[in-house]
Amino acid sequence: MNYSIRIISQDEHVEESIWIEVNGLILNVFCSDYNFIFKTGCMYQVELDYEIFDEYQIDITETLPQFRKIDQSFAYEIIGRLDNGVLTVGDISFEDECLLSDFAYLDGKKIRLIVDRIKIYR
Repeated sequence: MNYSIRIISQDEHVEESIWIEVNGLILNVFCSDYNFIFKTGCMYQVELDYEIFDEYQIDITETLPQFRKIDQSFAYEIIGRLDNGVLTVGDISFEDECLLSDFAYLDGKKIRLIVDRIKIYR
């Protein structure tokens, strides 16, 4: 999905690690697009997506929708509502064909999904 973001900072040790603000939320995201030249404090239009490297870790929850960073990694626990393959947390949505095909039985439910990283690209 396409979002307007503000770059807050870039990690001085991990070039691909960027802190952004999107729809009032602060997220640590991964950006491997080396053609994406940005300046701290500036606004950009980007695509926001997540990556899961192995198996989906997903379950039903009653916890409030949120993004929770896991330790000092890029991983996040994303809690939101799943509708027709789209996971929505507030004003942020992620479309995922796997959620539609493999987890259709969770449609209409509030779920918790562990992702390895949230990424941005243009």
